Formats: sequence, C-alpha cells, structure tokens
Amino acid sequence: MEVKDLLREVAEKIEHTANVKAVFGDPIGEGGDLVIPVARVGVRAGGGGGSGDTTSGAGPKGRGKGIGLGMKIDATPVGYIKRTQNGAVFISTIDRNRAIALGASVAIVALLVVRAGIKLFGSR
Repeated sequence: MEVKDLLREVAEKIEHTANVKAVFGDPIGEGGDLVIPVARVGVRAGGGGGSGDTTSGAGPKGRGKGIGLGMKIDATPVGYIKRTQNGAVFISTIDRNRAIALGASVAIVALLVVRAGIKLFGSR
C-alpha cells in the first residue's frame, strides 16, 4: 500500500468516526420537547516510516521499506441539550461528587510524594 493511499484511508476513517454526529447524537423527543446527547471526541495519531537498502549486517541483504500508523478515536458522553418551547439548556452528566473525590485522592497522593521527597532530600 502506498503512503498516499494509507493517508487517504486514515482521513476517511477520521471523517466517518470523529464527526458532528459523534459529538451531538440523534435528537430524541416529540413536538416542542427535544433532548440532544452531547459527547467529547478525541483523536490521537502517530506514525513512522523508513526506506533504504540493507547492505550490511548479519541478516539477509534486501531492500528496505516501511511505514506504520496508529490512531485512536474515542468519544465520552458529557451531557445533553434539553430544548423546550421555553428555550434550550445544557445539562452535564458528569458526576461532580466523583470528580471531587478523584481530585482529592490525587492531591493526597501528591502531598505524600512531596513529603517523602522532603524527608529523603532534607536529611542529607
């Protein structure tokens, strides 16, 4: 597969996966009331390459070529938009209590690491 074809295939995959429909799902509702799911979409990618002839070394001689690509596309629900006859409002589905507990846990671990570092380097 040529590099140009590989890049075209990757671009098509991103276009079909990380699009507006992935962020704002199909609306649900009837009449004037409507709920539109909302998600956060992330795309991460990396690649490599190569070329050249193998003319030395212990292995068999040959022509070198190579390419590699990796990609991750993910979507995380974050809430929904509720539209009524009176207007629209975004409602978050993130559990604030869980986020606060996670933040507190990270802070405690960070403080313990700092304390251990002070004890280790402070005694010298």
